[in-house]
Amino acid sequence: MQFAFVLFATLGTVTYGSREIAYYQSNKQKRSEIFWGITFLSWATGAISLLIFYIFIFFNGKYSILFFWQSFLIFGVIFDVNWYFTGMEKFKVIISRNFCIKIISLLCIFVFVKSEKDLSLYIVILGLSNIIGNILVWPYLRKEVYKPNFSKLSFKKHLGSTWIFFLPQTSVTLNSLINQNMIAYFDSITSLGYFTQTNKFTGISISIVISIGTVMLPRMSNLVARKEYSKFTDYVTKSIHISSGISIAIMFGLMAIAPKFTTFFLGAQYKFVIHLLVLSSPIVVLVTWSNVLGQQYLIPLNRMKIFTISLICGNLVNVSLNLILLPKMGVEISIINQLINEIIIVGIQFISVRKEIKINIILGDLIKYFFAGIIMFIAVLYLNLQLPMTIFTLLIEIGIGVLIYSMLVISLKTGLYKELKKIIKIR
Repeated sequence: MQFAFVLFATLGTVTYGSREIAYYQSNKQKRSEIFWGITFLSWATGAISLLIFYIFIFFNGKYSILFFWQSFLIFGVIFDVNWYFTGMEKFKVIISRNFCIKIISLLCIFVFVKSEKDLSLYIVILGLSNIIGNILVWPYLRKEVYKPNFSKLSFKKHLGSTWIFFLPQTSVTLNSLINQNMIAYFDSITSLGYFTQTNKFTGISISIVISIGTVMLPRMSNLVARKEYSKFTDYVTKSIHISSGISIAIMFGLMAIAPKFTTFFLGAQYKFVIHLLVLSSPIVVLVTWSNVLGQQYLIPLNRMKIFTISLICGNLVNVSLNLILLPKMGVEISIINQLINEIIIVGIQFISVRKEIKINIILGDLIKYFFAGIIMFIAVLYLNLQLPMTIFTLLIEIGIGVLIYSMLVISLKTGLYKELKKIIKIR
C-alpha cells in the first residue's frame, strides 16, 4: 500500500532529476537552480503524500500502527537526493553510503528481530535506515550547489516535466497490480503465489543488467547536452552489445538452474514455478533491450512521447489479453502476456529509432551470444540434473556456466568481449 504513496512522493523526480543535472554537469549555477527546484517540489509532493497517507491510517484502525511506521519510507523519499549524484556521475558517494547503511540495518535486523511479533521493529529499522542513509548524503552537497535562489526555481517547468516521467511509472505499477488481482480473481491465490515468486527471480536478474542503464543515463544525457551525437550513438551501440551479451547469458542460466534451484529455495510445493521460470526467462533480454532504447536513448534525447506510448501500448495489450485469456488458460498465459507486453514495448521503441541506430551491426553478434548461451545451457542443465542441490553445487554450476560462456564469447570475438576489453584495458 505504502508503495503507491512513495511513488507519488517521488513523482518521477529520480529519472528526470538525474537527466537534468547531467545536462549541466559543468554549470554549477544552472545545476544549483535545477537541484533546488526539484528538491522543493519533492518536499511538496512528499508532504502531500504523507498527509493523504495519515488520513488513510486514521480510517484504518486494524493495522494503523504498522502503516504509521511505514510512513518512514515516505519521509525517506523527501530527503533523497541520490538523483543529483547520479546525474553528476559521482556514484562513489551513493555506493559507499548505501553499503554502510545496508550492513548496519542488516545487523540490526539479525540482532533485534526475533519473531513475527517484531514486525513493527523490522519496519522501523528499514524506514530509519532509509531516512538516515539519505540524510547522510546531504553534507556532500556543500561544495556541489549554491544556496537556493527562490526567483529561479522554475516549479511550473519541473512539475510539468516530472509528470511526464511519472505517467510511465504509474502505468507499469498499475499494470503489475492489475495482473496480480486478475490472477487471484480468475485463477487462484495459489497461482498468484507462483506468479509472484517467478517475477521475484526474473526481477532480481533484470536488476543486475538494467543497473547499466542507471549508470549510462547521465553520461548519455551529458553527451546530448554537449551535442556530441555521434559519440552518443556509439555509446548506445556499445551498451546494446554489453547488455545483450550479459542478459542472454542470464536468460539461459536461469533456464538451466531452474529444475532444482526453484524447489531448493521455495520448497516442493512451488514445483510449478520451474515451468513458469523457464517460460518467463526471455523477459530478462526483452526488458534489457527496452532499457537501452528507452532509458539510454529516448529519455536523454527527451523523446518522452514515444517512450510513454510504448509502455502504455504494451501494458494495455497485456491487460486486455489477460482479461480475455486468463479465465480459460490460467497463470501461464499471464507469463506469455508479459512477454508479448515487452515485445510490443521493444518493437515500438525500435521502430522509432531504426534509422538512427544501426541495429544490423549487432545482429551477427546476437547469433553468437545465443550460440554461446545454448552451449552453456546444455552443460549447466546436465550438472543441475546430476548433482544434489546445495549452495555449494549452485555456485559450481554458476561458475562453470560463466566460464563456458566467457570462453565462447572471447573465442567468437563478440562485441561484448571487445567492449569489456577496452573497459578493463586488456592488452
